[in-house]
Amino acid sequence: MIAIFDLTRILAQASAKPNPILPMIVLFIIMFGFMSLMKRSQRKKEEKHGANVAKLIKGDEVMLDSGIYGSINSVEQDTMLVKIADKCIVKVHQRSIRQILKNETKPSTVAK
Repeated sequence: MIAIFDLTRILAQASAKPNPILPMIVLFIIMFGFMSLMKRSQRKKEEKHGANVAKLIKGDEVMLDSGIYGSINSVEQDTMLVKIADKCIVKVHQRSIRQILKNETKPSTVAK
């Protein structure tokens, strides 16, 4: 009778110990789900931005990745010519356009 009592006590202790792998598996599943959601939203933003860049035409105001503001002078297949100052036109890749600025009516300059 004592042997049966000891056996049940040993089995109870063995089942009471938590599995150390289970919390890690749950953590990895949660991390994978979170990363998937973040990647999906980032991909949507990139697709929207790519579609907007593809619609650019001559005269649109843009900001480049380097922080330089300019206006589109011409559009080629993968590159654009951006006018950043008078007589200063740079050739940039379409991916280097960070932001498309609204085409607001510029105030007329005062004649000197």
